[in-house]
Amino acid sequence: MTRDIPPALSLYMHIPFCLQKCRYCDFLSLPLSDSNLLNDYTGALLTEIRLKAPAFNERTVNTIYLGGGTPSLLDGAQVNKVMQAIRDNFNLDQDVETTLEANPATVNRDRLSAYRDAGVNRLSLGVQSFIDSDLACLGRRHRVKDALKTVEDLHQLGWSNFNLDLIYGLPGQSMDGWKYNLEAAAALQPAHLSAYLLQLDPVTPLGRELDQGLWREAPDEQLAAMYQETGRFMSEQGFIHYELSNYCRPGLECRHNLAYWRGRPYLGLGSGAVGCVNDRRTINPWPPADYMDVLKTGVLPPGRVLEVMNRRERLSEAMIMGLRLTGGVSLEEIAGRCGMHPRDKYGPLIDEFVERAWLIESCGKLRLNPELYFVSNQVLCHFID
Repeated sequence: MTRDIPPALSLYMHIPFCLQKCRYCDFLSLPLSDSNLLNDYTGALLTEIRLKAPAFNERTVNTIYLGGGTPSLLDGAQVNKVMQAIRDNFNLDQDVETTLEANPATVNRDRLSAYRDAGVNRLSLGVQSFIDSDLACLGRRHRVKDALKTVEDLHQLGWSNFNLDLIYGLPGQSMDGWKYNLEAAAALQPAHLSAYLLQLDPVTPLGRELDQGLWREAPDEQLAAMYQETGRFMSEQGFIHYELSNYCRPGLECRHNLAYWRGRPYLGLGSGAVGCVNDRRTINPWPPADYMDVLKTGVLPPGRVLEVMNRRERLSEAMIMGLRLTGGVSLEEIAGRCGMHPRDKYGPLIDEFVERAWLIESCGKLRLNPELYFVSNQVLCHFID
């Protein structure tokens, strides 16, 4: 009798500190008040890695992602300690993808070189815009020259796999301004580009200013045109539009994010980190002081269970996340993964959406009509359990 091999695992590590809170950010992060906190936090992370790893010794880790916050506040030695602890305690795939998010204001050539030596092989650079006035509006600490210098260093150091983040729909942004950003990004020859629509929580400074009428959002028609221009331009540059907001050179998709979109298990490490293994979605303690205080005693802090998904909920999430991929979803693969066929729950809805040409069904796969990518939520919301 053969035992089923557990699916591969992804690791997400949350580094919750920033130079300052950006004016649009509602992530779990806080300004770094004392640089000594980074050493204390790294120590806590090492302890959590050591204590959690034994439960996953039958799994192979194939992607690692250091997100935040601003992970590039960690120096090379701190990242190396974290990576060494992961190698010592987890079974890593020979071709493991290891991504680190970086702010151009916090890195230099030496630090980038140290990250690579530590085992980081993919960098995601939070550029957001190549126009300084946009960066000031967003509350970013870096300026365009910092981003350009960082990318120059990446090329000189031989980094071929890096992502650039851009945001569109900024206050006062014109179509010409957005085209300039796309052209500036493409000229830097990244392997990957993420282009996100600015979406604001009312608690953020920019969100409050919007509510107070201090600026107006661009009309939907303009935002849709920006989105369409992104797809057209990136395709012209040889990029594949593989997810609603993401574009890559052939074969250079972000494998870690693909794990999310394809419903693969991921383990959250660090304060505020979310993980989902065996259909249990959990979150680590927040704030970081609480997380570190418990780990100093050598025991795991109690994570909070956000949800335990049943078959119907698994199926709902699989459809919503999977249809974000432009290649769509395999109905049989989802049936095998969720223990329930999509047509058993959504048959009439799928037929209706195919008839309306909102969805395209072919060769056992279902995908979103490209004409509806910008308004995808209006289709995907129908799959909420």
